[in-house]
Amino acid sequence: MTTVKELAQYLGRSGHFWLNAMEVAVTVLDARISYGFVQLQIEPVSGRGTAWVQLESVQLIEEGK
Repeated sequence: MTTVKELAQYLGRSGHFWLNAMEVAVTVLDARISYGFVQLQIEPVSGRGTAWVQLESVQLIEEGK
């Protein structure tokens, strides 16, 4: 079972999300569990909008790099 503390580790992190043939730099706004899967709410670094996506579809950048 995933705890709130474990989900909080994703908040504010940066990463990359593949959309069709583009790699988009994103920031994580929120995290949740849906049907047993971790989902992240992401927004592009440049542009507008948000989307809920599976954790596995976002390549998070290691902290401190």
